[in-house]
Amino acid sequence: RWNSLLKVISFPRNAQRLLMEEEFDIVHGLTPLWRQDIYRIGEGLHVDALRLRFSSFFKRLSRYLNPKHLAILWIERLMFMPGNYRRVITNSRMCSERVQELYGVPASDVEVVYNGVDTNLYNPGVRERYREQVRRELGFRDEDVVLLFVSMDFVRKGLRFLLEAHGKLNAEGTGLKTLVIGRGRVDGYGKMAERLGIGGEVVFVAPTKESERYYAAGDVLVLPTLYDPFSNVCLEAMACGLPVITTRQNGASELIEDGVNGCVVSCGRDVDALSAAIKQCLPTAALKEMGKRATEKAGRFTIERNVEQVASLYEKVRTSRDTGPATAERGGIVVNSEFLPLL
Repeated sequence: RWNSLLKVISFPRNAQRLLMEEEFDIVHGLTPLWRQDIYRIGEGLHVDALRLRFSSFFKRLSRYLNPKHLAILWIERLMFMPGNYRRVITNSRMCSERVQELYGVPASDVEVVYNGVDTNLYNPGVRERYREQVRRELGFRDEDVVLLFVSMDFVRKGLRFLLEAHGKLNAEGTGLKTLVIGRGRVDGYGKMAERLGIGGEVVFVAPTKESERYYAAGDVLVLPTLYDPFSNVCLEAMACGLPVITTRQNGASELIEDGVNGCVVSCGRDVDALSAAIKQCLPTAALKEMGKRATEKAGRFTIERNVEQVASLYEKVRTSRDTGPATAERGGIVVNSEFLPLL
């Protein structure tokens, strides 16, 4: 508990020790372990998170030389060695392609299972129930266009770039409001908004378990993230009828058709492109039509669909185990995967 480096190393080691004491039909891991049947890469690849989050070479180098990050990268590489997994689940094609490219995982071993959204909680009906009340509480008028940002990581999800785009559009005479939900350096970003001349147009709200109320108050979700295997807030916002503007570094962008149910920019740091995308969504007719298309798209990605796909993969893994030992090829040698560590 007192040392983050030891925690990184000791958890998979202790988990593996406990797993060896029992027999299971399926071992499904949500974090890297030495051996498991199915590994779901929910948080993405650490090597990509370091590469994309820090634009400066020296900042990236300092992270790569940090013992904790080195340990995570070592475990990540070990996880994808043949014999340490049977199947890998990713929540986007982006992540699927990267795990194949970086770690040589065969495409046949990777299953893309997009995240699901609870449409009973997140749906267009929340606008009728909460929009007027929440806007009044926040001091927004009915005619205000509200950009919504939802995140527990203001830096990685690109709040700075959203504020800069808002400031740029404000200077051009485009009136907007920005609603920020989540946890971060509120004081620092508040001062930044003041410097950009939009201090009175930005409202910060603490993390909440009733996010659907604030989706109702917003008009378009803007998430200029630097790296995100799949941001759930994008799917939640779409289900509530909000167009989404995000980056290609977000796996959720694979559900967004540019100009149809939102917009996708190449990089969150490109404030000009982000500003142009926001302007594209602003006309009332565009907001209404894009929001409708966003709801239709999100409706195809339910939690039930997600569960069915995972259960189907369980059956494939169970059946393949019954047909005999798994094998892998290493340096021209075909070997029972169970003995790869020995080899």
